[in-house]
Amino acid sequence: MHRFLPKGILLLLFSSSFGAHAETGKRCGAYNGLDVLCLSSHSEDLVKLPDTRWLIISNPLRLLDTVSDKSRVVAEIAIKFDHATYRSCPGPIAPTGARKMGYAGSALNLRVGRPGTYTLYMRGPERRIEVFDLDARPKIPRLTWVGCIPTPQGLSLNAIAPLPGKRLVATNFASASFGNFATPEGRASLIRSLSNSEPTGDLWEWGPDLGWSKIPGTEGSGLNGIESSKDGRILYGAEWGRSRIIMFQRGKAGPPRVVTKLNFRPDNIRLQPDGSLVIGGHRASVQSILNDCSFEHRCREIHSSAVILDPLTRKIRYALKDLPLPSPAPLSSTVGRCAPPPRAASVPAMTVASARRDRNSTWQSTRWAICSRFM
Repeated sequence: MHRFLPKGILLLLFSSSFGAHAETGKRCGAYNGLDVLCLSSHSEDLVKLPDTRWLIISNPLRLLDTVSDKSRVVAEIAIKFDHATYRSCPGPIAPTGARKMGYAGSALNLRVGRPGTYTLYMRGPERRIEVFDLDARPKIPRLTWVGCIPTPQGLSLNAIAPLPGKRLVATNFASASFGNFATPEGRASLIRSLSNSEPTGDLWEWGPDLGWSKIPGTEGSGLNGIESSKDGRILYGAEWGRSRIIMFQRGKAGPPRVVTKLNFRPDNIRLQPDGSLVIGGHRASVQSILNDCSFEHRCREIHSSAVILDPLTRKIRYALKDLPLPSPAPLSSTVGRCAPPPRAASVPAMTVASARRDRNSTWQSTRWAICSRFM
């Protein structure tokens, strides 16, 4: 492990109230040579803003400076509604966050635009995906809300990824036939199917012309993280129930190709500029993760790992292996890359984060991240 990760920062972001617009991290320990930084926050996902020092973190939506260790809640957003692209959107997001606490949300992803500009997608709490223009050229990046994408009833959409032509792909982790996951009956039904590696959901695609449609032949067992190749022809999915990464050829019928099997349950995926995939997840049974830990807070059997995968050669390097979870433990993992420290701009860096525990429709979140330089 130290061969690839000689130095780094481990971020532990614990669930707590968050009233200020900015906070400073506190270094609070170490793990296998990695420094630990603790921040108070409600967190679910993160994404690296390319070629900058900034991470974007959700729930609430905020910016984290990876050099100063300060985070800033996005409490006010300009509105510039793109009606032509987002015709089904019922209306703008509130221009100010609820009680100045910021904007709630979960899954994040970025579309690269002109130099220094991006489109940020955030799955919001009201069955819709919020869409923002993001300008990374100012000293502090600026966000402008431009539209939203309502999501279909009966789906449990998880991760999202951009496709060419302003299109999106999303994973449906579990269909409505499993019932309410918050109830013991619904949870038991889903856990039983996932434990038996049975299909529970599929992939869905959205476009501004036709809206949402199911992608045929993409059924999987707990489809979780999702990424797309730059040309949109290949979709990489984290099949959580079967502990493997699978690949779909978009527009071509047929079963998915298994890219690799893993010894942990893969959660989120981040595609890197060199074409590699960074994958994070947990090693434990379905019952331990979705019931014992998430609802009964018994998490000692769960450990987190992260790997760097070359999808062409299928070679894997461990960035993190069998990290014990903090308590209370997370339900999902998020991966991306973070900015290198000062005077090390030529050194690549990687971020691995683990997110959330959602109980009785109330966010109870724990997050840790690792920003590590590797050779």
